[in-house]
Amino acid sequence: MKDKSKAVLWICFTALVASGLKYVPPYLLEQRRIDMEERMLDLREDAFLHQKPTPTVSVPEEVHANRSQLL
Repeated sequence: MKDKSKAVLWICFTALVASGLKYVPPYLLEQRRIDMEERMLDLREDAFLHQKPTPTVSVPEEVHANRSQLL
């Protein structure tokens, strides 16, 4: 009788532990989603910061001032 109760107790304990491992509280799922979004932003920022700069040409703007005031 004592051996059966230990076996039943072990089976119940194993079932409880196994079902408890599958349960994830909603706040942890939300935190994981937020962490994934932050990670994606970090990766985009890193890619943006490490991209090769495109060459730019500076062209002076046309002057619309009175020519007598120009040096």
